Amino acid sequence: MRGLGLRILKSAGPAALVLAGLGYLLAEMAGTWFEVNNSTRTRGAETVSATLRQTLPFTMAAWGFGLTAGYEVIRSLWMPKSKPKPVAADPSVEDALQQLLREADARSLAETPRPVEGVSMPVVERETISHP
Repeated sequence: MRGLGLRILKSAGPAALVLAGLGYLLAEMAGTWFEVNNSTRTRGAETVSATLRQTLPFTMAAWGFGLTAGYEVIRSLWMPKSKPKPVAADPSVEDALQQLLREADARSLAETPRPVEGVSMPVVERETISHP
């Protein structure tokens, strides 16, 4: 759950801030337009534009945060679970494997025939088998 909360904060927080700024700009434009077009007809133009300037940025920020958080929850349910990390091998097991490899190398070196001086061995060519 900790990863989901961090992802929500990282994605929904900036989205809310951007939408709050956009809401502020929209509220300013709407308030200015409403005051210019309705200044002679009604006396409540100032209250409407003030209400817009107070509520629109917060409403857009809340909707942006909520929708982005909802998307992140759905995304976390949709994504596959992370695979468990492999466990590191015990150092004693690694040492035992290295010892077995050294013994096998020593055994293979001991089994290979060594050339004797003065005696030449015939060279045998091996046939290569091709697989279809």
